[in-house]
Amino acid sequence: GRSANLLDLPVQAIMRSAVTSVPTTAPVAEIVTLLLRRGYRSVPVVDEAGVLAGIISDGDLLRRAGLDARLGLQAGLTAEQVRQQFQKLQNQHQLAADIMTQPVVSIGADEPVRTAVSRMADRHLKRLPVVDATGRLVGLVSRLDIL
Repeated sequence: GRSANLLDLPVQAIMRSAVTSVPTTAPVAEIVTLLLRRGYRSVPVVDEAGVLAGIISDGDLLRRAGLDARLGLQAGLTAEQVRQQFQKLQNQHQLAADIMTQPVVSIGADEPVRTAVSRMADRHLKRLPVVDATGRLVGLVSRLDIL
């Protein structure tokens, strides 16, 4: 049926190509703002050529940038406490490259959907960055795109 055919399609047939990414030089405070504003759990990091360099998840922010876990939940923090957190992040002068996870698990745009499915299952990932033959970020595929 449809599902068997879907698994044989190249990832680029089902991926979302409008992907928000940040440069390796982006300040961490900016990335936190982006994640909170958009409600994202993670964002891919690209170098100046657009090549996928890493990924930053909310977990990376908690572990490596010393972000207060409560900020992620936005629970019970006063505006002043949130402001202090951002001030702390800005004072650390950390960039995306300093806290990103690398190497990042990705999938080639021309690889079959079934490969993406097994890769996400093996690594317990909800989404995978999609790259072209030169390693440039061209899209994102998530479990939701496949189900």
